[in-house]
Amino acid sequence: MFNKALVLFFLSTLAISAFGQKPRMMVVPDDQWCIKHGYFKEWDNMGEIEKYPDYKAVFQDNADMLDMITEIGNIFTQEGINLEQLQKIMERDNSKAAQKSALSGKSGGKASSSPYDQLMEKSQADILLKLRFDEEKVGPKTQIRFNLTAVDAYSGEQVSGNTGRGTAGSAASKIDQLQEAVLSFKDQLLTDIMRYFQDIVTNGRNVTLDVWVDETCSIDLEEEFDGVELREVITQWMEENTVNGKFDEDYSSENEIAYVNVRVPAFKENGKSGYTAKDLANKLKDFLTQKTGINSKVANKGKGSATVLFGGK
Repeated sequence: MFNKALVLFFLSTLAISAFGQKPRMMVVPDDQWCIKHGYFKEWDNMGEIEKYPDYKAVFQDNADMLDMITEIGNIFTQEGINLEQLQKIMERDNSKAAQKSALSGKSGGKASSSPYDQLMEKSQADILLKLRFDEEKVGPKTQIRFNLTAVDAYSGEQVSGNTGRGTAGSAASKIDQLQEAVLSFKDQLLTDIMRYFQDIVTNGRNVTLDVWVDETCSIDLEEEFDGVELREVITQWMEENTVNGKFDEDYSSENEIAYVNVRVPAFKENGKSGYTAKDLANKLKDFLTQKTGINSKVANKGKGSATVLFGGK
């Protein structure tokens, strides 16, 4: 009898192939695992202290996690999955410059990015595979419980969550237990990812976009252009520049609009790079300058959230 999850996986793969695209993935240590084990740094986000994973410390101090991430990469590469390597991205990233930029507020406004967001922005991954493992005593033996969660690299939305355990035994290494656990849920995980990615290709990525009026700006969102309030002008533009006109207005005032569930194209015109919230924000910024004659600036937080500061210098 055919494995149902495996059949669904192949069907989803065929559907994605029809679009000529496959999801790009990257395996990373789970955020909470990093914080629990002390592998984190803190970032002052306008007075609010936030913790973010310190991947460099993980790879330097925890050989088990490094070996497991490498092995998971091997497993999924054999399935024809496009995988990015976190270590290579970190090697390319000038972490000191990224931290100075974030901490000095050069990203602009309230939407300045943390060093973590800036690192993730350098990745082309569509899906993050977040790994955590916990050791449990089973009598004199050690059994390892693994959790591999697939997360949208843009919106942070969970795509699939899977838990498996290796067989405790004196001869079973941690990698042996990892292989056993991952193989027990791999087909369902890939099926979930392929279904999700097919929706992205068909209906667009899910991002958020804010429009803020700078406090020094001479007009606000209630200013009329050709008899139409600027707020409504922006909304009409959103209808014309999102996939199938899909977005929700979460909040609106004379100085701010917050759009959520904004669907943007899966890829840029070159078909290689993913379309981000910043791409949409830059397009809106150019439109507003042309419409009003007032300059704006764009700030982003990772790949899935951006802000247009109207009238910002």
